[in-house]
Amino acid sequence: MESSTDVTIVDLRVHPGHRGFVVGGRRASIVVKVIGSQDSRVLVETDQALDARILIKQGWKALACDGIRSQGDEVLRAAGLARREGRDCLISFEVDADTVRHLGWRIIRKQLARRELTETFGNRSLEQLDELSRTEKAHNLRSLRVQWHVGDASAVLEVEVLLNRKSGKAMQLSNDIFVAAKRGDYKTVVGMVEHTGFSADIFLQRDGGGNVVLHHAATLPIAKFLAEHEPSAKTILNAQGQVPLLTYLRRCPEESDVLESLAVSDSDVLLQDINGMSAAMIAQGPGRVAFEAQDWLLGVSSKLLLSASLETSSHPCCSFRQPGDGKKFSPCTCSAKSKFGARSSIQLAPESVY
Repeated sequence: MESSTDVTIVDLRVHPGHRGFVVGGRRASIVVKVIGSQDSRVLVETDQALDARILIKQGWKALACDGIRSQGDEVLRAAGLARREGRDCLISFEVDADTVRHLGWRIIRKQLARRELTETFGNRSLEQLDELSRTEKAHNLRSLRVQWHVGDASAVLEVEVLLNRKSGKAMQLSNDIFVAAKRGDYKTVVGMVEHTGFSADIFLQRDGGGNVVLHHAATLPIAKFLAEHEPSAKTILNAQGQVPLLTYLRRCPEESDVLESLAVSDSDVLLQDINGMSAAMIAQGPGRVAFEAQDWLLGVSSKLLLSASLETSSHPCCSFRQPGDGKKFSPCTCSAKSKFGARSSIQLAPESVY
């Protein structure tokens, strides 16, 4: 929460194609009308690999644009200027309780930490942060306030710049391509990859959730494009133990062609994250039909049965309670393990921090 008055603030990234909203009411800060269009959803600032696009709602209160607090009409003017310049802007809204429940307090708290961190940095962009002297960067890194907010916000890109590990320009490109991939803006993603300053390392750059950009691909064309340029990204695990195949199916569980584009091996669909979920569990409709139609499905089932047989009956130290025998379960103490499920293809991005 933001204060003792239970005010909850959410930061939303509004793209240039958004038609905006109208404010009124007390101090002209309350959203009284949202101008709808085919592209009226905006992005919630989060590093979670989920569908973070939502609609601005009537009744919200516009508080700030790009970190600068002002009245609602001034927020509108700043947003209009960003739209005319063809760039995103970050608008802060005081939101209702239903929106808070929908987003969850984890996102709300992280946004608060990032907002305070940005204020501490003087609302500097990543490129402007890189322009600080080594002494100024070291001072920021030693600041307990900065350390606290960096940890709470999982501010990976800022740390990379402050430590002089990567340039502000490269980190800004990383942030921008994350945003474009989340939004589903294929044209922008392609244009950025073809940018003269774009480095292949950016494909493997992590965000605060341990995700590479492929984890955030909102559409299949974007996922295919990114995977073709950096195939190794398909096997990278994020902080939740999820490969891009799983994060994509969490957003689009009925997608039928994603296996061909993002699955490296047959075990990818069975790989479970830290919550015990796998791609095979969440595929629905056409997506599940496509999964069940794979030629290797019978082989997977056979391997699972063989693995279970080896682990439960082939080892002399394994004993399990049989119906009516009165024996208690005794865990296996031998060193033998099933070979199925070993995932040598899974890897972590080099020098990742999250």
